[in-house]
Amino acid sequence: MPCYLTGSPEGDARLTLQEAQENATNLCEMLCIACRYIEHKDLTIPIEIQRWWSIHKKIDKKRKKTFRK
Repeated sequence: MPCYLTGSPEGDARLTLQEAQENATNLCEMLCIACRYIEHKDLTIPIEIQRWWSIHKKIDKKRKKTFRK
């Protein structure tokens, strides 16, 4: 099933760079919240999302170290 933010590839193509970045950030935040919840409940995360989640946790860990300094 193809998924588009605006409902169509044409609509997504019309998004400005700032809108696209804001939407990507919001989606990333929501996926992070969902993955933390799933992980906390000890549920299975699909392999495609596990790959993203593993990388995302490493990036967050580095980011937190940077902010602590």
